[in-house]
Formats: sequence, C-alpha cells, structure tokens
Amino acid sequence: MNANSSTILVKDSPVAENLASLAIALSNAMRPAWRLANQRRADLAGERQLLPAWHRATKDDVKAGCELIRQKMGSAEPFVDAVKAMRVIHGEISDWVDLDHDFHAVKTWGEMIERAAPAIGLLLDPAETFERLTSFDWQRASEAATMASFIAQTAILMGPPRKDGRLPEDCKIRQRMEPGKTILVVEVVGETVLGRGDHIASAVDRAIDNNMTLREPGDLTETDFIRLTHVVNVEIGRGKTGTSKTGPRRLLARDASDLDRLRALLGQVYDTQSSFEPLGERKAWIDQSVKNLLASAFDTPFKSLWIPGGGHLVLNAGASDVTDHVLIAMHRDFVEQKQKGGEVIATSMPRNRNWVGA
Repeated sequence: MNANSSTILVKDSPVAENLASLAIALSNAMRPAWRLANQRRADLAGERQLLPAWHRATKDDVKAGCELIRQKMGSAEPFVDAVKAMRVIHGEISDWVDLDHDFHAVKTWGEMIERAAPAIGLLLDPAETFERLTSFDWQRASEAATMASFIAQTAILMGPPRKDGRLPEDCKIRQRMEPGKTILVVEVVGETVLGRGDHIASAVDRAIDNNMTLREPGDLTETDFIRLTHVVNVEIGRGKTGTSKTGPRRLLARDASDLDRLRALLGQVYDTQSSFEPLGERKAWIDQSVKNLLASAFDTPFKSLWIPGGGHLVLNAGASDVTDHVLIAMHRDFVEQKQKGGEVIATSMPRNRNWVGA
C-alpha cells in the first residue's frame, strides 16, 4: 500500500540517452587502461601489488576497450557532438547539478570535452596507447565520463517531473559523501533536501513522494493517496506494557514489524522537516514522536493522520485490514473538505512541530 514509486527511464530525451550510452561505453573502455597504467607505475616504483594476478588488467583487456570505442564511436566526434547537443537541449550542468555541494570535479561542458576527447583519441590508436599509458591522466578523463553519465541520467529521470510539477522546476541534484562515512548518497535539493537515495532514481522517487506529502491530501489523486499511505496495526492497552489493569488507555504496536514501519515513517518525516528547522537528535525525535502517537487510545477502528514529509498514517486498531476501498473513502473526505474550504483539523498536522503527534 505504501510501495515505493518506480521511476522509469522515459523515452523523451534521446539526446540525454545518447550521451549516457556513450559515457558508459567510454568509462568501461578506459577502466582496463587506467588499471594497467597504475599497475605499471607501481611496478616501476617497486610497490607491492594489492590485486591478485587474475584481477590485474592485461594488454588484451586494453585492446578490448579500444575495440569497444572503435565500434561505439570511431572518433571523439560523436561524444563531442553529444555533449554540445546536451548543452543546447538541456542547458548548463549547473542547471541540473548543485555544483557548490557536489563532489564531481567537472563543472562545465567545455571541461568535459577537454578531459574526455584526448582519452578517446588515445584508445583509438592502440599502437600509441601502450607507449603513453603510464603518462596519460586517466583519472581526469574518467571523471569527465562519470559526470557525463550522471548529468545525462539526471536529465532523463528528473526532467519529466520538473516539467509536470511533481518536482520544483528549479530543483537540482548532488552526490556527496555521508559525513563520517565512506558512503555516497544522491540528493535532490530545492530550498531544502527533497529526497535522498543511493542512486539517482531512488532519490528522485523519494523527492517526488516528499513533495507530494507537503501538499494537502485533497490535492492528490486516489492512486497517489493510497501509495503514500502507511498502515500501522495497533492494540489498546493500559500502562507501559499494555497489560496493566489500571492507568490511562494507550496504544501499542501489534508486533515488531508495525513498530519498525512506524519508526521508518517518522525517520522520513524527520529527514524532511529537519530541512526546515532544527529538530535535535534524530533517534530522540523519533522516540518522542512514537511515544506521542501511541499515548492516547481511540474508540474507532482506526485513526487517520496526514503528516507533511511522511504521508498518510493510519493507526489500525480494528480486526480487519485497511483496504483500498476504505482508503478511497478517506481520500474522498479530504477532497470534500478541501472543496468546502474547511480546514482538515483532525487529520492534518502543521509542518513545523517539535514532535509528531504533539
């Protein structure tokens, strides 16, 4: 019911698709040459090789890369033309990538061509390749190919939602290291971080969902409303463990998976809302929000909450599952209240809250 959306490589950007294809081929072709160059430098310096012999690049590997480029391009011209076409159709790299906070070294289309074109020429002349391997800067060329693929895939995946309003028109993407970790994350950013993931598609999907949850639920389609619904099954009890005979009635997650689902949702809310205001330490915020949400019992089979940054939360205390038919009825209520101009008080929470459910 709250399954992740699936971003598809749409076929409306042949220019970007062409550049992505050429950039990936160039990266694959350069890799063995770069590895062999590093191996030769290490041998000349008397350094110990860390890779086992069967993982080391060979001349045959380099020749295979040369043949790949010969078949795919034949010269540097197709790559140069593809880069120039990207600039004409999709604008500057800075229109898509947050260059101030992105780890990529290539900032302009001109620099991309200046780095990549000599590498293509070198790969197309194998007689010269083996003589110049140890002196050529494959890292600079590889950075150009990587950036070309990154920006092309960004245009393919982020272009359509920017055009149709699912994402802000001026949002950008960036790739950076997680602080204190060696993990690369991709982020879609506008005025805040809209979504993050381990690759472009997942970051764009998350950004689209987050952007939708910042709207009024009555503005969404039934399909999106159902997709953004998170059902957490609960039981009613008393006391800390729920088994006390006295004390106020409260809610308990029915099992561990329900509690995990609730905490995961609140983690998304924290990541979105902390972009607007400081919320303190993440785990403490989630713990307090769980406590607030489960603090009070209710007499109906379920309780519906619209949480900006998270979506539609249904706390289900009934014996039956919450079906799509029930969710469609809930959505209809949101739409009717929106049409009447009324404020959705019982099911909506303002964005800037110290704790969810406070």
